[in-house]
Amino acid sequence: MVRSISNCPVVFNLLDLSGNTRACKNTALRLDGLKFEQYKLMVGHCLPDNVNLQMQNCLENIATLEN
Repeated sequence: MVRSISNCPVVFNLLDLSGNTRACKNTALRLDGLKFEQYKLMVGHCLPDNVNLQMQNCLENIATLEN
């Protein structure tokens, strides 16, 4: 249990943070995936081939943040 940070009183359980981090990571992955799908629909056939690979690399980087 954390009670203060830099002389500022706080109360939270560190175990709760791991769940919050996991939820934020999952939400970020889902949101970025949906934004990319929308981008692909807007751009259509003009999308370069390497953009899909770059996006997959970015999503993999987000997925490995907690590991």
